[in-house]
Amino acid sequence: MRATASLRRFHSTSSLVHTHLPALTPYSSAEALQESLRAQHLLFKSQSSSSSSSPKPPPPFLISFESTPIYTFGRQQQQQQQQQQQQQHKDAAPLTQPLPVLLTTRDPPLRHTFVPDVAHTQRGGLTTYHGPGQLVLWPVLDIHSPAYPRFTVASYAGFLEATTQRLLRDVFAIETFVSPDEPGVWVRQKPRSESQPHPHPHPHPHPHPQSGSQSQSQSQSQPPTTAQTEANPPPSKIAALGVHHRRYVTALGTAINIDVPTTGPPASNPWARFVPCGIEGKGVTSVAREIGPAAPHALFDLQDLAARWAALFEEGLFDESKRGGR
Repeated sequence: MRATASLRRFHSTSSLVHTHLPALTPYSSAEALQESLRAQHLLFKSQSSSSSSSPKPPPPFLISFESTPIYTFGRQQQQQQQQQQQQQHKDAAPLTQPLPVLLTTRDPPLRHTFVPDVAHTQRGGLTTYHGPGQLVLWPVLDIHSPAYPRFTVASYAGFLEATTQRLLRDVFAIETFVSPDEPGVWVRQKPRSESQPHPHPHPHPHPHPQSGSQSQSQSQSQPPTTAQTEANPPPSKIAALGVHHRRYVTALGTAINIDVPTTGPPASNPWARFVPCGIEGKGVTSVAREIGPAAPHALFDLQDLAARWAALFEEGLFDESKRGGR
């Protein structure tokens, strides 16, 4: 018999501690902060298992930030030791070409040309991209902590996806789905003949009306090449998922495409320089693209969106009935 929601609510003093890093943050800086926070949890677990006393556990943490451009490789690529150096050299050449970024859905607008970095990470999967216009959210917590209902590795991944789905639905009226075979949050694309303008996103405070800003292109990141593909367009990923566990303490998390460019040639579209996560035949999309005609009149506040995601995450962290997911 399932317990009631009230019985599944854990009353804990360990509230979520959310840190949003200002401006554009180098991936390596966010990673260093993440590891320092994870070290606190790992140290506590070591001390509590070897001591009769009960030291106070660290709280669950959340880091949110917008990264400077970087392409990251997953563990699958690291495991191919002999091929790695040769392949990294081949891959890095097009990936690290200068990347002009123009985001007019900001106040002030972001205009800058970057040289993307390339790095290896602890997550699974293959190559992905992080950069301006993408909100990265990294919870650092012990999924087996007694402070809240315990997660499994799979249920935690599902919780990250479900939290992201709730944010996209509640704020922007974007309907999404998840797949057990392909982690992340996806949007079903309609055939061109059936495409209709997306309803206006959630009312103020975000996005805000703005006049005179430029519209992002609404074409596919990887345009259909056959009539069959046009009639049955593949789904597009709007949020990536990648988690690493060490003694059940988490690192990495999810990255939501807000107004990052997802269309155009490789010179200006970072996703066109590689096959995202090694998944052939699938597209990449963003909030700006999905809200359609509303995009030219929107201003995106990533710090506000991070705070909204954090509130949903904390709610489900302590109340199992509000987790959703797998």
